[in-house]
Amino acid sequence: MKVRRRPIILEAAQWVPGRSVPGVCAKYCNIIGGNYGLPHVHTKTGLSIRVASGDWIVRDLDGSFFPCSPQMFSKTYEILGENDDAV
Repeated sequence: MKVRRRPIILEAAQWVPGRSVPGVCAKYCNIIGGNYGLPHVHTKTGLSIRVASGDWIVRDLDGSFFPCSPQMFSKTYEILGENDDAV
């Protein structure tokens, strides 16, 4: 069976060092997989995922954040308009 992903609109912002992006935590967090002060996002499952410079931070439909590499972002998403306040 072939299926198609439903088209949905999400918010995203590209993170670079020194830029404040909602969802990105740059301080030490005492959680599973803690990143010891390295930039990361907290997942809805309670883990942290490291964020690299240039990663896109996407807010999912449930409000949780996840990083997406620029390569995967360009294959998966289409930018609908510029908005520095996204996410």
